Amino acid sequence: RSQILAQIRKERVTIIHGETGCGKSSRIPVMLLEDAQANNRRCKMMVSQPRRIAASSLMKRVRQTLGMKVGLRMGHGVKDEGDETNIYFVTTGYLVRLLAFNPEAFENHTHIIIDEVHERSIDGDVLCYLVKQLLFKHQSIRVILMSATIHTDLYASYFSDVLDYGGSIESLSV
Repeated sequence: RSQILAQIRKERVTIIHGETGCGKSSRIPVMLLEDAQANNRRCKMMVSQPRRIAASSLMKRVRQTLGMKVGLRMGHGVKDEGDETNIYFVTTGYLVRLLAFNPEAFENHTHIIIDEVHERSIDGDVLCYLVKQLLFKHQSIRVILMSATIHTDLYASYFSDVLDYGGSIESLSV
């Protein structure tokens, strides 16, 4: 926990590789929020999932722990959130459209987590491109790429030119 949090605080892009079922998707967002609250820091994040059912089921699971601090947003106007929501589970497609048409919406976000990044799709590839552009505009936002089967070097290389604007890319295995 402390190593993951320190790494994410220090680096602009963090790649987390962990076995299926180790809790990456449900525990990393909770750790980030709890750490921010314990240190009186702002925390607002989007956690993308490639499928609607994954986004919905993760939101329900994490909400059991954190209540309405956890919300859901998907296409076709699907929203389940409250005024106190800090963690938004979203579909990859929803996040792509939001970044493409409303990038200023991320000015007050602290983290973007792209889960299952190894699941290559047009939405997933476009999301990586748009997130990379967002990193150039918003110096304080942190990006976490997560997967059970990821080609770390490929993603580290893709995001490496962000380093010219500060920070670095690190990979962790959990």
